[in-house]
Amino acid sequence: QMRYVSEIKSASTLDIPKGTNIKEKEMEMATALIDTMSEDFDVSEYKDDYMGQQITKICADQYSDADYIMYGDSDTLITQLLMPEYLFREDKPIILKTSYEKLGNAVPWKAVTERALGFDVQFEFMRRHPFLYSSSTLKALREYMKQLHGKEISEYVISQPDRGFSEFNAIGAFADKFESDKYYFQDTETEQLPPLYV
Repeated sequence: QMRYVSEIKSASTLDIPKGTNIKEKEMEMATALIDTMSEDFDVSEYKDDYMGQQITKICADQYSDADYIMYGDSDTLITQLLMPEYLFREDKPIILKTSYEKLGNAVPWKAVTERALGFDVQFEFMRRHPFLYSSSTLKALREYMKQLHGKEISEYVISQPDRGFSEFNAIGAFADKFESDKYYFQDTETEQLPPLYV
């Protein structure tokens, strides 16, 4: 896994086991492989664009004329046949939600979502990929946040501290509060979950 400059730790802080039983030939082969695949690079040239990619997702409707946008993160993989109709119930996209009350201390996105939206949020919406939202919801969310914060959503997101915004929780909480008639919100604690596709 690639690390950014701010995430690099000193080797002295790591708990590395001592006394390995690596044979000399194994070490030579491993070193030769590393040498043939290595090249110089400056890690400071690479930027952690975690916040930037959230802006791209929240503006995804601007890159498509589709009625709905389906999201899957880069670390997810569709594992079986997934048809669009599998993501709907009662002709509405299925959005999973779990009460923050049920999550105990696992609530890192509650405060940042409340700050972004300006209202109390009771549910976590980043439950399981894929996510499916109406293009009109994304547009309405951007307009709402511009009115609330007096700036474009891109400016708001970039102005937040690292990990200070959650696009999927913002979209979900906004839709739950203002557009609940457009979605089938399913409580993960009270209803059987749909099949897992990712």
